[in-house]
Amino acid sequence: MIRWTTFSYNTSNMLDAGVGTGIFVKHLIKGRRKAGINTPVFIDCVDIDPHVLTYAKRGIASRPLEKITFIEEDFLRFDTSKRYSSIISNPPYFKHHYISDKAETVSAVKELSGFSLTVTTNIYCLFMFRARALMATPGRCAFIVPSEFLNADYGVQVKQHLLADKAFKGIIVFNFKTLIFDDSLTTACIVLFETGNKLSQDIKFVSLDNPDELDGALKLFEPRAIGKTRSAHTSTQTLSFKREQLDAARKWRNYLSPRQLRSNISALVSLSKYARCSRGIATGANDFFTLSESKRQALGISLDDLLPCVTKSADVPSLIFTKADFAALSEKDSRLYLLNPKQPLSPELTNYLDEGVEREIHTRHLPSHRETWFLPERQTPAPIWVMVFSRGRTRFVWNKAGTYHLTTFHGVYPNPLGTAFFAPLLVYLWSDSCQHMMEEQQRQYGNGLKKYEPRDIERILVPDFEAGETAWISEAKRLVKEAEKVHRTKKTIIPLLKKIEDYFSRTWLAKR
Repeated sequence: MIRWTTFSYNTSNMLDAGVGTGIFVKHLIKGRRKAGINTPVFIDCVDIDPHVLTYAKRGIASRPLEKITFIEEDFLRFDTSKRYSSIISNPPYFKHHYISDKAETVSAVKELSGFSLTVTTNIYCLFMFRARALMATPGRCAFIVPSEFLNADYGVQVKQHLLADKAFKGIIVFNFKTLIFDDSLTTACIVLFETGNKLSQDIKFVSLDNPDELDGALKLFEPRAIGKTRSAHTSTQTLSFKREQLDAARKWRNYLSPRQLRSNISALVSLSKYARCSRGIATGANDFFTLSESKRQALGISLDDLLPCVTKSADVPSLIFTKADFAALSEKDSRLYLLNPKQPLSPELTNYLDEGVEREIHTRHLPSHRETWFLPERQTPAPIWVMVFSRGRTRFVWNKAGTYHLTTFHGVYPNPLGTAFFAPLLVYLWSDSCQHMMEEQQRQYGNGLKKYEPRDIERILVPDFEAGETAWISEAKRLVKEAEKVHRTKKTIIPLLKKIEDYFSRTWLAKR
């Protein structure tokens, strides 16, 4: 990153935004010495933490040629008339909820950079746009940041600004199954800017499986690399786009691995045509608000004051959840009841709530914001559950037991039209075809972790079941009955999934 950002170490000045331990500066000095560069360079190191700055000062062994200034300041409010030919940063990685004076901070960034961003924008994007405003011409800027903004809702505005900025050159995205930082479960990407370059304005997306190949990936952004679509390393894939080809509202990871499945379905609609999706019940203290059968009996709490509830996805390993499955959880003494006190409160329940007050459960964030701290959110059992987080297959579960669920699942609630086409809808949600379509909506974290928000689920493309043939609907119903039999007999679901995919290849996925 340093080599690319500083034009092979030949920069006149550099800004390290959030210097941390100073690793970028150390590599600049090392690179200059190795290349025999003896011209002066001015380096500004900005960080809000005085202890970090002290550590960086002690660790950077510079020569008189490297004129380093350490600046103790919040970079998001860093007001300077300087412009830098090289800017590099590994900014802090925390969400907007933890930004103090959030509205004022975002407003300050807008005033200093000219970029308007929402208050839900994560801090590293604020860093990026503040830094972009400090670039000289010619100049280069490289930011290593989480790649979640590529698929997040707040990222739409971020991507709009990037597309409008001629200095935006592209993004190198690390495979989300790879952890770049050992101590952080986050994806990573490098966002690149360059001013004063009259070359192609195409935007490059580079997908990188092996972090050791980063140097080769960065060379794809050098002038001599124009026209290349692949590096010398076979695992580095490059795609170039005209700006008008990119849609800020789309999840940009889809541009890195485009699929042809969409073109094989004659009619596609969003799942929202057939169902709505909402998150599960958030308690704010699962260890208090959920009980196992043994604990319920020990406390003497009546079943009338509880709701049957699934608390974790591991308790639901199959495609269907029945009353027999709920009973099996009771035998395992899993947490399967959600506190739902009825008036008047029984003495046993009163004692337990008093225990909660002693533990200060009522002062926690969610309970303290409820009208009655111990009453759960009002929801109805969802006919279909979908996992929020997954590393492999993201399962949709038919909730035949009518059980409530916590936030480990989102609830899918078919509308009247979805109820009419419940069988083909359910079979599609179980299919590999749906898994592929879901890739367009997923949010990716490190170590292969995927996440979906309710709106992501509602945006999944599904066949337009109204355009289907009656025979297809009947066949879907037969597959659902077979799924019930497989679940009841506890046979493997793999043959069933193969039948489901064969069904879609012969019907909905067939070109007509």
